[in-house]
Amino acid sequence: MATIDTVYVLGGGEYMMNVFNGVAALIGSDSWTSMYRIALTLSGVAVMVSFMKAHDPKELLKFVAVMVIMSSILLVPKHTVHIIDRTNPTGVYLVDNVPVGLAVPARFITSIGTSLTEAYETVFHTPDAMTYSKTGMLFGADLVGNVSDILSVDGDLAELMGLYTKNCVIGDILINHKYSFQELMNSRDPYTLIFQKPSPLRGIIVPNGNSAAVGSNGVAQSGFWTCEDMARHVLMPKLNLDTTTGGKTWNYTVKQIFGGRPDANVLYAAMLGDSYNFYYQGGETASQLMRSSVVMNALKQGIGGYSAQSGDTASLVNLASTSSYNKMRLSWATSSQVAVAFVPILNTILLSLVIALFPIFILLAVIHTLTGRMMFNYIMSIIYLQSWPPMFAILNYATSFYLRGKTGGMDFNLANQASIQQMHSDIGLIAGWLSISIPFIAIAIVKGLGPAIAQAGNYLGTAINSSATATSSQAADGNWSFNNMQTSNVSGNKGTVANKVV
Repeated sequence: MATIDTVYVLGGGEYMMNVFNGVAALIGSDSWTSMYRIALTLSGVAVMVSFMKAHDPKELLKFVAVMVIMSSILLVPKHTVHIIDRTNPTGVYLVDNVPVGLAVPARFITSIGTSLTEAYETVFHTPDAMTYSKTGMLFGADLVGNVSDILSVDGDLAELMGLYTKNCVIGDILINHKYSFQELMNSRDPYTLIFQKPSPLRGIIVPNGNSAAVGSNGVAQSGFWTCEDMARHVLMPKLNLDTTTGGKTWNYTVKQIFGGRPDANVLYAAMLGDSYNFYYQGGETASQLMRSSVVMNALKQGIGGYSAQSGDTASLVNLASTSSYNKMRLSWATSSQVAVAFVPILNTILLSLVIALFPIFILLAVIHTLTGRMMFNYIMSIIYLQSWPPMFAILNYATSFYLRGKTGGMDFNLANQASIQQMHSDIGLIAGWLSISIPFIAIAIVKGLGPAIAQAGNYLGTAINSSATATSSQAADGNWSFNNMQTSNVSGNKGTVANKVV
C-alpha cells in the first residue's frame, strides 16, 4: 500500500487535487524524461568545466550525490497525497503517484502551518463560529451583525407590522401610556412588550389582497381589525412561524449564509446562538434573536413612517458632520472587501503555483551550480505561504476579543441597534483592511523581521491615499458620473483671425 501524505490547504481542495495530478502526470511522461536528460547533460558539462578549472574532486562527488538524491529519493519513489480543504473538511481529494520530493515537503510544512494555527486557536479559545480555521475571518461577528438587519421577507406580514406600529404601538405609548418610548427602546424583548396588552378598541384597516390576516374561518379578511385581535390571532403566531426553522425569513436568511447544505438550519442555530452569547452573554436562541430583530426593524420603519406623516424633520442627518466618517469607512470597505474575499484565495493560488512549478525547480536544481539555491528557494516559498494562516488566526482573535470588550455591557435592543450595527461593521472593515498586510508581514519569516515590518507599515501608511480613498470620497459626497460618452464629434471649417505672437 502506498504511503499517504496529508496536505492542508485554506480552500480550493479540488483545484489543488488537479494541480497535484498535473505534476504527477508530467513527471511520469516521456517528455519529462527527455527534459531531465537534457538538464543532466547541461549539468555534466558544467561539472566538467568546473573540474577542469579547479581540479577539485569534491565537485564530481557533489554531482554524483545530487544525481542520486534527485533520482533515487526525490523523483522515483511515489506517495499518495490526501488533500484536506480547511473550508470543506468533508471533501475527499486523493492523488496517486506524487513524487516524494513534492509530497513530503508539502505534507511536512503544511502540517506545521495547520498545527500552529490550531495551537493558537486552542490558546485563544473561542466558540467554533469565531474560530478562523473553521469558519473564516470574523464569521461569528458577521452573523450577529447581520441578524440585526433582518426584515421579514413575507411582504404581507411586514405590511401588517407597519400598520400595527403606527396605529397600535404609538397609541399605547401616547394615549394609554402602557409603556414609554424609553421602555420600548431599552427592551430586550420588544415582541413581548408590544403584544402583551394591545388595545381592544383601536385597530388597523387591513388592505385588500393581504393574505396574512386570516380569520377564525381560515380565510383572509380585509377591513377593520382591533389591535388585540391582530396581535393575538395574526402577528404573534405568524412572527413565530416566520422566524423559526421552515419559516420564510428563517429559510431566506439561512440560505444566504450556508446555501443548500443539508445541515444549514442546525449550523445557523448553533453558530448564531454561540456568537451572540460570546459577544453579549444574553442566552437567547437564534430563533428568538431573529424574531426580536424582525420586530425591532418593523418598529423602526413604522415609527419612521409615523414621524414622516406628522411632518417631523428632526431626524435628518447632518451630512457635514458625518462625511469624514463615511469616507473613512468606505475607504476601509473598498480594501477590506477585496482582502477578506481574495487574500485566502491568493494563498491557495500561490501555493498551487509553487507546487505546479516543482518540475521546473527540479530541472534547475539538477544543474550543478544551482542545486542548493533552488532547493532552498522552493522550501522557503512553501514556508512563506504557510505562515499566513497562523497570522489570520491571531488577527481574527484580536478583533473578536476587541469587539467583545466593546459589546460586553450592551443589550440587544432598539436603543443600541445602530451602535451594534456600526461596531460590527467597523471591526469587520478594519480586520479586512489589516489582513492585506499579512502577505507583507509573512516575508519576515524568510527575509527578516525589520525590513518586512517596515514594508508593511509603509503599505498601511500609504493605503489611505490610494485610489480607494478617492472613490470612497465620491461615494460619501454623492458625486458620481456614469455613462458619460462622446461619439461622432466632428469639428470643421474652424478659423481664427487673432494675431499670435510667440
